[in-house]
Amino acid sequence: KDGHYVWFSTKGSIFKTKSGGRKALLTTRDITIQKKLQDELRESEEKFRTVFESSSDGMAIADVQTKKFIEVNSQFCKYTGYSRKELLRMNLLKIHPKKSLPYVLNEFRLQSKEKKTLAEDIPVLRKDGKVVYADVNAAIIKFNQKVCLLGIFRDVTYRRKMEEKLRIFQSYVENANDLI
Repeated sequence: KDGHYVWFSTKGSIFKTKSGGRKALLTTRDITIQKKLQDELRESEEKFRTVFESSSDGMAIADVQTKKFIEVNSQFCKYTGYSRKELLRMNLLKIHPKKSLPYVLNEFRLQSKEKKTLAEDIPVLRKDGKVVYADVNAAIIKFNQKVCLLGIFRDVTYRRKMEEKLRIFQSYVENANDLI
């Protein structure tokens, strides 16, 4: 009457009467609140998916226990050189150089215990064998009923190269007095 919609769920059954006729018994339940919550959940999931996929940073969700990738965005695939399908069969041990695993695993542990959010200069081993570096900002989330770590990978490889060139230049400048 007031112009707003309500949602109902109706279940029915047909049964025979004593006189041989048929009657229907209908049970109707107001599910407006349930429908509204489902719509809000769907909208929230769409927002998450949009942010996740449109990020210019690589994003990966890994199970804290198994360290297996549960979800990755397209930028993470591009960054690592692996397809989404390949990454979802892997765990984080496969995308880091073996010699760096103690550091990487310690940073992952600290982030998963919420003792740290930013892990800096994390080496990432690409599919082509090249090592690139990322600062990984992470947060604990619940995903598919599992406690997971959402990692946001920011490529810092170029920055590291420029810092190294600056260090070399500064070394030349510091030693220039000796040469003069």
